[in-house]
Amino acid sequence: MERGGGGRFTDSEVQAYKRDVKNIMIRMGLLSGEEVHTVQQKNVTRAEYLEAETDGLWYPVFSAGDTFAGGAVLGTVRDIWGNLLREYRADYPGIVLYQTVGLGVKAGDPLIAYGEYVDR
Repeated sequence: MERGGGGRFTDSEVQAYKRDVKNIMIRMGLLSGEEVHTVQQKNVTRAEYLEAETDGLWYPVFSAGDTFAGGAVLGTVRDIWGNLLREYRADYPGIVLYQTVGLGVKAGDPLIAYGEYVDR
């Protein structure tokens, strides 16, 4: 399970963790009760991991969990004066799995991971 970002969590994310751990324990037979699901799970069928091709400043368009259309701009890398160095687009419709939370990036640093999914 993974939630939050940059080492920070909201109260709602902590509550979701608790609910998920309880669901796992029910599924394993360690607790009795009914599992509670508030979000429909998405099954990721393939994933792309994009890395910075140049040093610069990373400006993501989406947040983790956001969905987007194929061809959507996922983010840009710009120089310190705001000039566009590289634009990153999605090869297919998908969901953001995670992305770097740092502004400054070096060539080869991870930027964003996204995946194609089907609703379960």
